Amino acid sequence: MLRVCYLYPDLLNLCGNWGNMAALLKRCAWRRIDVDIIAVKLGESVDFESMDIVYLGTGDEQERCLIFEDLAPRKQNLQRAVERGMVMLAVGSGIPLLGMYRITEEEHKVPGLGLVNLHTRMTSDYLVGNCVISMRLAGREVKVVGFENHNEHTYLGRDLSPLGKVLYGHGNNGEDGMEGFCYKNVFGSNLGAVLPKNPMLTDVLLGAALRNKGRSVKFPVLDDTLEERAVQIMVKRLLT
Repeated sequence: MLRVCYLYPDLLNLCGNWGNMAALLKRCAWRRIDVDIIAVKLGESVDFESMDIVYLGTGDEQERCLIFEDLAPRKQNLQRAVERGMVMLAVGSGIPLLGMYRITEEEHKVPGLGLVNLHTRMTSDYLVGNCVISMRLAGREVKVVGFENHNEHTYLGRDLSPLGKVLYGHGNNGEDGMEGFCYKNVFGSNLGAVLPKNPMLTDVLLGAALRNKGRSVKFPVLDDTLEERAVQIMVKRLLT
């Protein structure tokens, strides 16, 4: 059984972020992988070291401040889980929560949890539109598509790898050609509901979680024809 922790589903569910959880759960159901969903709200206890996958979605500024206050006392527990290889996906405003700090439009420096070496800067410049990135999944280069809508620009530390290279769109900041980040089994992306459109990426997260439990990752083959065709159409439309 996979234990999947959905952090603050009542507060962090903008931009169709529930789709990421839905994609994880559906691909588990199709493969008859049992899943226990642990939805955690403000003030509720959670042991991250007992979780296989943690999902952190996106929300507005007020909600994010409340969530930081709730997560800060749990930082050590979350950090130990991350360092031991727990799988985590953070999207949108979930990214700066994990970073070192963020800078507001008023130039205030607000601390993050400090789990990954990045910082963000809020600007009046919204990065909006379709995005295509190239990344290495399952030993080969693949194209991942999604939609971005954010005005918080992300800057990675030198020791932090991007999720992928931007082929079309803006990515982290519209400057360096990088999108998202990877640290151990922690993945971050600005592409909102990224998993439903990209089943191979979903399977990478599930495979990592199963490996942590000593389970086989030779998944039964699923028919991803429609999803793959949709990606091909978007890639062709945007890159040609």
